[in-house]
Amino acid sequence: MRTNDASSTLLEVKDLSAGYRDLLAVRDVCLSVHPGEVTVLLGRNGAGKSTVLLTIAGLAKRASGQILLDGADITSLSPYARNGSGISLVPENKRVFRRRTVEENLAIGGYVLTRGERRAAIQNAYERFPALHAKRHDAAGGLSGGQQQMLSIAQALMPGPRVIMLDEPTAGLAPAIVNDVLEILVSIQAEGIGVLLVEQLVDQALSVADHVVLLDHGRVQYNASTDGLHDFEQLRNIYLGKQSG
Repeated sequence: MRTNDASSTLLEVKDLSAGYRDLLAVRDVCLSVHPGEVTVLLGRNGAGKSTVLLTIAGLAKRASGQILLDGADITSLSPYARNGSGISLVPENKRVFRRRTVEENLAIGGYVLTRGERRAAIQNAYERFPALHAKRHDAAGGLSGGQQQMLSIAQALMPGPRVIMLDEPTAGLAPAIVNDVLEILVSIQAEGIGVLLVEQLVDQALSVADHVVLLDHGRVQYNASTDGLHDFEQLRNIYLGKQSG
């Protein structure tokens, strides 16, 4: 779903190499995210997808490359500063504070905000996710898997990000809840927020994608708009390691 201002680049990753200790998990990765668009990052397990997201968020070690937000170089900023600049991450496995209430989790998500801004953001979260309002005084650990995922997304939206990155948001969820999560992503992009999505469910990911980047062994093997992807089987073959022709 493209918006009128989608021609501008919101997040740009240039020649990013990153990893852990002396091991590079990704090499020379380039990708971009535009306002109101979903860029889907695909790849098999171990391809380096999570490493890319963690490095953009400042949580994994960068070896080389640049990360630009609205054209400004944020490569050297701390994770706190990147979050304050407009980048939020929803990590995999629904990482909520299980012993804290729903409302406390939301408040933690808005830690970069003033008290008044935080109150307004919490109210906006309840309007977006009515189920969380009904559970606002309950411990997050008692929520269903789908509700915990909603809470994770609501946390990430608290600071009012321009880019939200989601790592496997549908993992472990029932099919009906998967559809709910995809609908949430569509509503987020409709507000002009750029979305960078890591997802193993290829068909579902492609159903909301504007741009697709495919990683294999830490390197980009495919990077194009879905407008040019006339046959999803082409991408599926690359994803599965099949040769065309």
